[in-house]
Amino acid sequence: MVRTTGTRFTEDTFEGLEAILNELVREHESLDGLATEHRAAIASLDAGRLKAAVTSTGDTLQRIARLEDQRALLLKLEPPAGGQPIKGQPTVAEVAELMDPPRRARVLDLAARLRELLESIRKRHRAIKRASQTLSSHMEGLAHQIAAELSGTGTYSRAGRVETGGTPIATGMDVRS
Repeated sequence: MVRTTGTRFTEDTFEGLEAILNELVREHESLDGLATEHRAAIASLDAGRLKAAVTSTGDTLQRIARLEDQRALLLKLEPPAGGQPIKGQPTVAEVAELMDPPRRARVLDLAARLRELLESIRKRHRAIKRASQTLSSHMEGLAHQIAAELSGTGTYSRAGRVETGGTPIATGMDVRS
């Protein structure tokens, strides 16, 4: 049930909500594509491509935050004069109940599409996290291998790491192969 005490949603509210939902879907589609690009940049070890994906993702997230602020402001319920403050705000589905059938269908379709996109983005970001962790572990292993090759002592600490000692030893390693 819509909690409209003291506030009457108008046709402008409905139009505004539909427009914001359209923009949110568009931005989340962009974010979904950027997640794919981010993972591809990690897989190809392309630092420039990775930086561009991360920057674009940040910009998109800022636009989404602004749209969410607009949505919250649009649906803010004001209490009646002298009344108690209203906690929370109505859901999109609750507001859609008040709309004419064609707009209600469009708004509910947009809300469903947005939920699908959010789930897709969550899955992609879990994959990005796993890929990043794998790459980080691989790089750490390489660093340990290099340290072992350059270690003059060849001894290991209690943690299982090569103990380099206090005095560096001049040595070299061919990293081209």
